[in-house]
Amino acid sequence: MRNKLIIIFLFILFMLPMNSCANDISDFNNAKQTVADAKYEQDFDLTVSSLKKLIICADKINRIDIVIWQYDNLSYFYIKEFQDRTGYLEKMDILSNMKKEKDRINYISNLRINYKKEFKLIQTADQYIKISKQMETLNPNKDRDKAIESNDNFIKFIYYFLNIRRGE
Repeated sequence: MRNKLIIIFLFILFMLPMNSCANDISDFNNAKQTVADAKYEQDFDLTVSSLKKLIICADKINRIDIVIWQYDNLSYFYIKEFQDRTGYLEKMDILSNMKKEKDRINYISNLRINYKKEFKLIQTADQYIKISKQMETLNPNKDRDKAIESNDNFIKFIYYFLNIRRGE
């Protein structure tokens, strides 16, 4: 009887980590699906919270590569939200087609006022891109590095455009 109890105890002891790992993978897959659904629904808040959960789940299953991508994705979604809220693409297109210097100066002045209202989104994107960049040095990937650099360059441009010093 005692031997059976020891065998059962050992079985349970060794199965717990496997179940935990299976739960972590299941949680990861669920978080991944939630992110996809939130993106499809274009729900910014749900996308952000789901990406944060996905980062935690990816970390639990030791997928640092996915963690880095998701920090970059968080940065991207904050950038995208900034662009959507400010009409960034359309306004920059208008600016690029302006011929008169006086009109350009006035327009830029108005853009700066408008962009500063949503600047918190850029600051948050900046926090996530910094994490992504730091982690990228530990686990480099050329494709991911290009995505991180693209987001970082946009953030740098907005800081520059608004005449705000970026803390490195």
